[in-house]
Amino acid sequence: MDKQEELLNEYAEALLLERGVSDDLPDEVLGQMRKDILERLNNFFIARVLETLPADKIDELDKMIQEKESDEVWKYIHSNLEDFDKFSMEVLADFRNKYLGL
Repeated sequence: MDKQEELLNEYAEALLLERGVSDDLPDEVLGQMRKDILERLNNFFIARVLETLPADKIDELDKMIQEKESDEVWKYIHSNLEDFDKFSMEVLADFRNKYLGL
């Protein structure tokens, strides 16, 4: 797992706790909940990237996503979005608000 994926996993875990998901649930239920929120978070993030990237960069990104070269996908996104850190923080905050119903 690369650093970007690790950070998203930690963020997803924090959201589950913030939503009040209990560690008392069976491991398989917690595991499925973690998997579901992480998938939703990844999809939300990629959708925002696609909305924001210049049109001429989307085909290359799509090719990378299809080939599942995660490290290269993140490097490409990072290098082709202006102020990636600010963008990421805004996307994560938007996802949090939607997920928690705020």
